[in-house]
This record gives sequence, C-alpha cells and structure tokens, in this order.
Amino acid sequence: MGEISGVGFIELGMSGSAFWTFIAALIIFAMLVLQVKIDRGKETHKTRWLRLGLIFVGALGVVVAFLQARQSSKELNKSGTQIQDLTQSVNLQKQTNDTDYRRSQQQLQQLSHQLQELQTQVTTQELQKKITSLQNKLNAALAPKPTANLIAGFFLPDNTGPPTDETTVALIGDSVTLGLWLYNPTDVVAKNGSIAIKICPACTYTKEPDGFAKVPGAEKEREFDFPRLYARSYLRKLTVEVMPPPNVGAFEIGIAADCETCTPQRFKILKVNVLR
Repeated sequence: MGEISGVGFIELGMSGSAFWTFIAALIIFAMLVLQVKIDRGKETHKTRWLRLGLIFVGALGVVVAFLQARQSSKELNKSGTQIQDLTQSVNLQKQTNDTDYRRSQQQLQQLSHQLQELQTQVTTQELQKKITSLQNKLNAALAPKPTANLIAGFFLPDNTGPPTDETTVALIGDSVTLGLWLYNPTDVVAKNGSIAIKICPACTYTKEPDGFAKVPGAEKEREFDFPRLYARSYLRKLTVEVMPPPNVGAFEIGIAADCETCTPQRFKILKVNVLR
C-alpha cells in the first residue's frame, strides 16, 4: 500500500478496516430508506413510526462509524509519523557514530526504548513491518564496535611471526640495544595510537630513544605516537638503548600499546637475556 497517506480511501483519512465498517453502515442505512419508499402507502401509522425509528438508528450508526473511522485514521497517521521521525533519527545517529561513538550509542538506546513502547500501541500489519525493519537497524547500530588488538614485543629480523616476549642481546660496553615491534593482526585500522615502554627500576636509558617522548611524572617511561597502523600490518622497527643493572644475566621491561580504535591494554612484561 506504500506510505501511510497512500491512495484511495486512505487519502480520505480512513484505514482499511474503518472504511469497510463505514461502508457497511451506509449500505444498511440505504436499504432502510429504500424499504420505506417501497412500502409507502402500505404501512400503518404504527409501522411508519417503526420504520422512521429504524432509519434514525441507521443514520446514527453511519455517523458513529464515520467518527470512529476518522479517529482510527488520526491514530494511524500519528503512529506513522512517529515511525518516520524515529527512522530519520536512526539514520542521523548512524552517520555520526564514527565521530562520537559513545554519545551515539546512548541516544540509539533511547530510540530503541521509544520504538519498543510504540510497538505495543500499533496493531496494523503494515506498521508492524515498518517497526520490525527499524528495530533491526537499531540492533545493528547498537552492536559492539569492532576494535584492533595490537601485539607489541621484540623485533624479529626474519619476519617469521608476531613480536616475541623474550629476546637475547649482546652487551656492548655497558648497554644493550633493543628492537621493538608492533603488529596489528585484526581487520580494524589502529588510529591515533601509541607505544609505551617502561624499563626496570635499576635500568637507565643510554640515550633518549629516537621518536619517543618522556612521560611526565614517570622517569622510566617513554612513549611513541603513531597516526595509524593498517589491518594485518607491522609498524616500523623501533630502537631503544638501555643500560642494564651490572652483573645480571637478564632483566625485564614493560610495554603497552593503545589507540582510539583499540582494545585497552595494560603493561606486559618482556624478558631480555644479556650476553656478556
């Protein structure tokens, strides 16, 4: 039938069931009037008043059916308008979902509650189909947003797999050189990310690592920012020179990676074996 204000009797302001109720009442009224004309001159005073009474009741039924049809039409149009407004709101929220995800999700939840309330009030099959379609769109918009899960660790020269949590390096002078790597194994682009490293309390940086920045209030931490890391790809090798504690065969550092589209991470421990 198309939209709520479609063609035919709906343009007159009536739904299908209300229209046929009105027509039935009108036919009954017409049959009563016709019967009176046929019986004119044959009826008695008593039957004439009875006929007139029936005509009056029939006319009253036509008026009542018409008023009910108009009221049903108003409620139908009101429900259709509410659904149209909700649909426009859903489309708008989906467009802004990428720029303000949390706020959009809250507003979509509110729209979902409004739709559920409206669904309990609507009885026509056509509007129920529209509501079901809109609810499916809302469910898709409310689904958890996919995130990137980055893997940070030590660099592998032969590119044989993701970064590792343990490495062995030679002590040159009083320092070791660590190669760090970041891998994005997911199908989501990591946007506006960073890698944070934290050396052991007894360790010191031989020099400030290239591209890293100091973290205010955290002497042992440094942070490297990157604009994006594409799906299933590696970030370039990062180098950090560290002076380990004297006379130790191994020490530990912490590393963590994060971004706007990533699953939050805590520092994980990496082990460095020292060849002296």
